[in-house]
Amino acid sequence: MKKVLTKGLTLAAAFAIGFAVMGTAHAEGPKAEVVLTADDQKIVYRKLGYHSMRDNMKAMGMILKAGVGDHASLAIHAAAMATTAKTISTAMKPNAKSTNEKTTVLPKIWEEWDKFNAGVSNFEKLTAELAAAAASGDMAATGAKMGEVGKACKTCHEDYRVKKDKK
Repeated sequence: MKKVLTKGLTLAAAFAIGFAVMGTAHAEGPKAEVVLTADDQKIVYRKLGYHSMRDNMKAMGMILKAGVGDHASLAIHAAAMATTAKTISTAMKPNAKSTNEKTTVLPKIWEEWDKFNAGVSNFEKLTAELAAAAASGDMAATGAKMGEVGKACKTCHEDYRVKKDKK
């Protein structure tokens, strides 16, 4: 199952990057071709991982709150999230400097790398526990573990992400 999820995530990432590059160039007209630097590509890669986890959390929330999907789908989303969580440290390590790709990551991540990485390790543990709870079919335990995962996301966002302007 891991092999299938990994291939699916890799394929999804490749398509997303392709569409993002094509969409940006097309939206600005034929003369405005956007060239992503190697650093920009690293940023796009890590954003895809974070967006994947965000989308899996949203899907699991819909299953738990709105009854959309089923136990098996919940377990698949949780497993995908746990698998993707294992890529965070590697994706963040390069300290890519953006030229064309916007990022909300604060440089503080690399200044506090050990602290950040400890948080990532905790997040990996929590998402693995979430995947186990979802696989067990225990919806209450899954919901509780989702709350813990959400708190871990929030802590990292508060510490290492540019604050969004409130409108």
